[in-house]
Amino acid sequence: MINAHARRLASQLLADFLEGKITNDEYNDAFPSSPSDMGLDAVYRRIWAYYSDLHSHYLDRSELSEEDIALFQRCVEFLKTDLEYEGPPLSLRFPFSKMFRRLLGGDDAPETVLGTANLGASAFFTSHWPFASDAQYQQALRTARSE
Repeated sequence: MINAHARRLASQLLADFLEGKITNDEYNDAFPSSPSDMGLDAVYRRIWAYYSDLHSHYLDRSELSEEDIALFQRCVEFLKTDLEYEGPPLSLRFPFSKMFRRLLGGDDAPETVLGTANLGASAFFTSHWPFASDAQYQQALRTARSE
């Protein structure tokens, strides 16, 4: 179930963060949570990788790639919708078993904030995430333009 009010707030916060209007701390402190809305949590966790939570700073858009900016913009658009998040849950944990395999030299696969999933096959790195499909994303863009 989505939380429309929280999503609208999150969408504006993310847009303001991307545009350099607010700091990472302002974004982080004001970003709403809703246990019933997996979309809010997934977007929050995915964007978390783009800023330091060790000090307050503005996002330096010049350090972002075109793909990164497109991701931010898709997240802003997704949060404006009433679509359920249909992707896999986003986990930011580092399993102990993975740590021990690395220490013993038995696991040299790259680690990402998304865990150990194959980056090429991950749903998180599509041209439409957090939308379930490109068609869903294009429909959301058409709806946004007509409003």
